[in-house]
Amino acid sequence: MPAVEEAPAADPGGLAESQLLSPSSLPCSSSASGQSATGGAAGGTIGLVKPAAGGGGVGSAAVLSVTAPAGHSQAGSDSVEPPVGRPLESSLTKRQRHDLSLIGSCPRCERFKQQVALDENGELVPGSSTLPEYLAEGLDMIVIGINPSITSAFVGHHYAGPGNHFWSCVSESGLIPEPMTCHDDDRMLQFGVGLTNVCTRPTKGAAELTRKEMKEGVESLLVKLKRYKPKIAVFNGKGIYEAFVGNKNFYMGKQPERLPGTDIVVFVMPSSSARCAQLPRAADKLPFYLALRKLRDHVVGLSIGALNDAEVVFTDYTEMRVTQPDPKSVRKAERRRKRKAEAAAAAADGQGGGEAPATAPAAAVANSAAPARATKSGGKSRSKAQ
Repeated sequence: MPAVEEAPAADPGGLAESQLLSPSSLPCSSSASGQSATGGAAGGTIGLVKPAAGGGGVGSAAVLSVTAPAGHSQAGSDSVEPPVGRPLESSLTKRQRHDLSLIGSCPRCERFKQQVALDENGELVPGSSTLPEYLAEGLDMIVIGINPSITSAFVGHHYAGPGNHFWSCVSESGLIPEPMTCHDDDRMLQFGVGLTNVCTRPTKGAAELTRKEMKEGVESLLVKLKRYKPKIAVFNGKGIYEAFVGNKNFYMGKQPERLPGTDIVVFVMPSSSARCAQLPRAADKLPFYLALRKLRDHVVGLSIGALNDAEVVFTDYTEMRVTQPDPKSVRKAERRRKRKAEAAAAAADGQGGGEAPATAPAAAVANSAAPARATKSGGKSRSKAQ
């Protein structure tokens, strides 16, 4: 096992934006994967050494900077002091609790749950742990999400929602050599894959993020990418890259230009969330992960020959949607159409009932005037005929 080194103190220009693993959220299988940690007083910095990964990865050893939040002990994961505040579990919906029962639990989940708390406004208590990032220098790729979901923040794992397609797609596409779940996210570095987010605050949806948060998150992300220098920056969501570049003038897949000021290749794919309306199923998104694997193999030198852009660029990504519609989505659409039709019928009935009394006198006058007009016209006809 490599010797453990203490990481240097964070400088104001870079490391401050890159708060990675909290000591209490260290991988629950650290001894098995050859990871070590050490540290001093609370609120200090500790070092993690990742061993070499077979078949690519982070090189002989990658030292990660780990900033421990103030108020948390570094001397062992069992001595955790829960922060003062309302437990995050109290804000979970019935659906989120059901999701948690589906994804299961691990020792790291249980340790993480003890640290996450909310204040009276529903915001994370200062010093409460946020979702850890997994970053190291020279990775094959860093996958960038928008921000943690409530479920992910509660258990301390990336893409933890059972409806999220990230883990099924990354496994089925061959980007990693074995099937993995959210509980294995700490092992992704072994395969040359890092995980981070633009914003750290967990929300029920990305729409809850403020413009200030997004702007600061984009600036912080750029600092991380330039520091860790992955070969590929993977934006897990079209909207994330829109916020990053400030426009919508791009195709999905490999981008023609590299990240400004770097040699980093940029790849944009649809969000792995099941809420992605254009591609709602894992099978719809799998072609992007297969293309990402081809791009990764080409960039790192595992494939021979030139790479055709048509294999990694999607000019119309909606064409990748599986033709067979999702039965659940079809049922939801039918219910929406039925509700709209019922609402329109009720509105029409109410409008007709309200106007009937007002229009009745006018109709009576019109009916009474009709015989008179008919008599006059009849008289004229008779006179002409005579």
